[in-house]
Amino acid sequence: MKTALPLIISLGMLTTMICLSIGMATALPPGAGIPLPFGLGGGPDGNVTPGLALSLMPVVVALITALFFLLARTTLRAMQKPERFVFLWLAVILVLAIGHGLIIRGGLVALHAAA
Repeated sequence: MKTALPLIISLGMLTTMICLSIGMATALPPGAGIPLPFGLGGGPDGNVTPGLALSLMPVVVALITALFFLLARTTLRAMQKPERFVFLWLAVILVLAIGHGLIIRGGLVALHAAA
């Protein structure tokens, strides 16, 4: 199965996430936490350290990319329906990118509150 396109997209998204995380980590003042709104009310339930919050999604994307790449190379089921496999791969990466965007948004809120 051809994995070049989803692999390039995944690695491009991973690079973007790492760059955004590094930029946000350097912009935040020391001791600032990133609010993560996971409650039903939409308000922040608590603060997380920037190191954990900003590195979580890039690490997960790297692991998911490696997993999908290996599955594409070794699984016969992926060979039978490659369109579905590529769609699933890119959909998972998109969901994780949206989650990382929400974490970056939380960092921007923390940065605005600290200013």
